Amino acid sequence: RSPTASLAAAGAALVLLVGPARMRRICRALLRGLAWRDPRRFLDACRFDFESKISRTGTHAVKTDVALLTAKYGPGGADALPMWVADMDLPVAPAIVQAIRKRAAHPLYGYTLQPPSMWAHVQEWLRVRHRWPVSADALVFASSTVGAAANCVRAFTKSGEAVVVLTPLYPPLRHLVTAEGRVLVELRLSPRAADGQWELDVPALRLELEPAHVTMLILCNPHNPSGRVWTPAELDSLVAAAAETGVTIVADEIHADLTMPPHQFTPCARVAAERRAVGKPSARVLTLCSPSKAFNLAGLGSTFVVTPGAAERAAYVRECDHAHGTFGGVFQTEALQASYAHGGAWLDAALRQIASNIEQLQRTLKASAPELLAVSPDAGYLVWINCSALGLSAAQLESWWVHEAKVLPSLGLEFADDREAEQFVRLNVAVPPATLHLALSRIVGALVRLRASPPNATAAPVRKVVAFAPTLPSGREVAAAAAAAPDAADKMAPPGPEAQAKQAKPVEQEEAQVPTLKAEEEAEETRTTFKRFQGALFARFSGELNGATVELEGLRECTVLLLDWTSQVTIDKCVGCTFVLGPVSGSVFLRDSSGCTLSAPCRQLRTRGCEACDLFVHTLGPVVETSAGIRFERYNVSYPGQAAHFKRAGLDVAKNNWAEVYDFNKGDISIGAGKEHWSLLPPAAFARLEVQFEAGMLGTSRLNAGAPENATLALLPADHAAAPARVLTVEPPVQSKFAERQPIGKRLIEGKWELIYDEEEMTAKPS
Repeated sequence: RSPTASLAAAGAALVLLVGPARMRRICRALLRGLAWRDPRRFLDACRFDFESKISRTGTHAVKTDVALLTAKYGPGGADALPMWVADMDLPVAPAIVQAIRKRAAHPLYGYTLQPPSMWAHVQEWLRVRHRWPVSADALVFASSTVGAAANCVRAFTKSGEAVVVLTPLYPPLRHLVTAEGRVLVELRLSPRAADGQWELDVPALRLELEPAHVTMLILCNPHNPSGRVWTPAELDSLVAAAAETGVTIVADEIHADLTMPPHQFTPCARVAAERRAVGKPSARVLTLCSPSKAFNLAGLGSTFVVTPGAAERAAYVRECDHAHGTFGGVFQTEALQASYAHGGAWLDAALRQIASNIEQLQRTLKASAPELLAVSPDAGYLVWINCSALGLSAAQLESWWVHEAKVLPSLGLEFADDREAEQFVRLNVAVPPATLHLALSRIVGALVRLRASPPNATAAPVRKVVAFAPTLPSGREVAAAAAAAPDAADKMAPPGPEAQAKQAKPVEQEEAQVPTLKAEEEAEETRTTFKRFQGALFARFSGELNGATVELEGLRECTVLLLDWTSQVTIDKCVGCTFVLGPVSGSVFLRDSSGCTLSAPCRQLRTRGCEACDLFVHTLGPVVETSAGIRFERYNVSYPGQAAHFKRAGLDVAKNNWAEVYDFNKGDISIGAGKEHWSLLPPAAFARLEVQFEAGMLGTSRLNAGAPENATLALLPADHAAAPARVLTVEPPVQSKFAERQPIGKRLIEGKWELIYDEEEMTAKPS
C-alpha cells in the first residue's frame, strides 16, 4: 500500500473505533492546539462532549419555557439567551445516562428502596473528596434540597422563633423561613476590597445569634450566589459562635463538589466534629448534600441529609416520614449511585471546562466591558456580576439585559432586598463554549450601544420597564401569561415536524433570524461577509481586510468594528446596529436599514430606503435617497493605526464635506410620512469614541500598536475635540486567521492567472 492509502485506512479504522462524533471532537481539539497547550483538556475532549448544543425542545424545561420566561422577564424574555436558573447546558456524565437507561429497560418501576450499596458510595465519596468520615446511620434520603431545609426548620425550631441567613442568598432559602412561620433575620455580607468576593464578619454574626429567640442559622457553603468557599478558620469561628449561643446550623452544601482548584472545600459538620473531638464547644450541624448541581441532575431530585447524631436523625425523620419524605424513586436512586460510583472523571473534566468558561468571561469583560465587574467563584458555575458602573436603575438594568443584551441572568434583587443587590446579576456559565461566545458578543455589543446612547441622552429610546419577579412564577401566573399572549401558549403545544426542524437549529442560527429574511436562511460569517446575525459583535483589525470589499446584511442589534481600510462597504437590511469603520477608499452604501449608528470616513456615502440613522462621517458629500430621519455629524472615531489606514485608502484628511448633503428626493413629503429627510445632529449630541487595544495583546506590527488616533482631529471644532471620549477596549487575537494576505482579485498576465492582493498591486499590474 502507498503511505496515503495506509494513512486513510488507519483514519477510517480510528473513526470506526471511537465513533464519528468523538472523532470530530478530537479533531477540533487538535485544531485548537489543546494537545500541547492543555493536555488534560485535550483528553477531556476525547472522552466527553462539552461542545455540542442540545435542544431542550419538548423537555418541559424551566430554563427555556416560553410562558414562564414571559411571566418572569416580561415581553422579550422568551427571545433572549437563558443563562439564569442553576442547571447546566452540558450533557450529563455518560455513566449516569447508561445507568438510567439500563434500569429503564426493566419494565417495572415500582416503589424503590435506597440500598446499602448506594450509601456506601456516598460514604466513600465524602471520605475521599472531602476528608469527611460519615456513618451510614447518619444519612437520610430527601427528594428536594429546599424541602429538606424546610423539614429542618420545622424539626429544630418553633413557630415565632428566628432564623438567621447570610445575604445575598439563594431565594428559596430565604422564603421558606417565613413560609414556615419563623422570623427571618438577614445579615448582609460585605465584599472584600481586593476582589469583590464576600467575607464573613463573625463578630457581627455573633451579635445576630445572641437573642434568645434566634435558634437557627442557615448557611450556604459554598455560598450562592457568589460561589464563596468558606475557609476552615471562618467555619471554626462560626461554629464556636453557634455553640455559645445554642443555635443549630443547617448547612446547604450542594455546590461543594464544584469547588475549583486551588480552593479546598471544608464541610461545616466536619469542623464541628473536630471541635467536639478535642473538647471544644461545638454546635449541632445538619448538612444538605446532593449530586444535583455537580452532576446536572436538578430535575431528578436526589438529595440526602447528614445528621450529627441519633437524636437529630430521629427528630428529622419524625418531621417528614409520615409524608413519605425519606425515600426516593427508581431513577433518583440509580442516578445518585452512578454519580458517586462512576462520575468522578466526568466531574473533574466538567470543572476544567467551567473554569475555562469563567476565564473567558473574565478576559472578555476586562478587555471589552470593564463596566461589568465579575466575581470569580471559588466553586460553581454561577458568576456574580456588579453592574453599578453602567449607571442604570434597577428597572433600566433589567431592561438592558433582557432587551438590549438579550441575555437572561438572575437579577440581584432576587437574592437580597436592598439597593446594593439591585445592581448585581448572577450569570450561569455552564454552557458550551459557542453559547458563551454568543452571550459575550451580545453583552459587549449592547454595552457599545449603551456607551453611544446613554439613558439620559436626548435621543435615547424610552424602554418599557419589565416587572420584577423574585422567584419562579406560579402556575397561575404562567397560565395568565399564556392567556395574555396566545402565541406563547401555541409555542407550548407539541410542535409539528416543520416547527421541530426549526427549533432544532443551533442557537446562533435560530436567534439570528431577521424578520425581513426567509427563516430558512442561515447566518454567515467570512473574512468580509456578515449576514443574518442578531445581537453579535464582530471585529476586524489591521491587515485582516487590506482593501477588501465588505458586505453586511440582515444584521439585527449587532456591533461591527472594521478597524482596517477597505475599498467598499455595503450595509443592507440592518436594524438597530452600530457600525464603526476605518477608512473606505470608495463608497459606503447604507440601504433599507433603520435605527443604526454609523461612523465612517469614505470617498462617498449614500443612503437609500433608510430611516432614523445617525451618521458620523468624513466624506466628499453624502447622498440621501428615499430616506427619512437621517442625522449627520463629523467623524468621531479614534483607534491605533488609523492615520496609516487613511493613507492606504487615499483619503484626503483636509477634505470633509460631511454637512453638504444632497437630497435626491428633496421636497417629496410622501417619504417618511412628512418627516425631515435629513438634518444635522445638535452639537451636544457629538461624542468621541476611542477604541483601545488590550494591553499586552499587541506583539505584532500588523496591529499598529500605539495610542488611539483620529486622523481628522485637527478639523474638529475646539468643543468637539475637547469632548470627553467614550472608551471601548477590545482584545485583538494574538494570531488571526484573517491576518495573512488575502487575494481581492486576479488578472490574466501573459497567459497565466495571478492573484491580486491589494489595490496598489491591482493598478500596478497590466491587464
